[in-house]
Amino acid sequence: MGHARDIVVASNGDVYVTLEGSDPSLKPNGRAKASFVALRDTSHDGRADVIQRIGTLGNTGIGIFAGHLYVDEGERIVRYARPDSQLVPTGREVIVQGLPLNPGHLARNFVFGSDSAIYVNVGSATNSCQAKDRLTESPGVDPCIELNRRAG
Repeated sequence: MGHARDIVVASNGDVYVTLEGSDPSLKPNGRAKASFVALRDTSHDGRADVIQRIGTLGNTGIGIFAGHLYVDEGERIVRYARPDSQLVPTGREVIVQGLPLNPGHLARNFVFGSDSAIYVNVGSATNSCQAKDRLTESPGVDPCIELNRRAG
């Protein structure tokens, strides 16, 4: 399948898995790039017998909310219309864009609040706002300017 990151299961049992690959040059395990994989078990034996690779740019977060499948594509969050009877969602629409990518943590997990808003995690550019990231004994920068846009 590739480098699976997050998973969501729809009310009808369909499974959706995001694939890491924010770098457009990545081609995990020699397979075609995809944003996520849709899986359905029509024989009810616990194994997917319908597998569809969808999109071209994957990352981490995935969720289902109000009839839509939401998918993290690194710099953006997109959504697709997804009726329960339909495995492959349609009508890709960008709902959040301009999320910072490099340097740093690329994961964009998200949740939906009771207010129906989407809350997106934007990881830090460094592990601890160090002057030289991930270098032993590199001092922290104070104030940490990355908090203006990330991990704040």
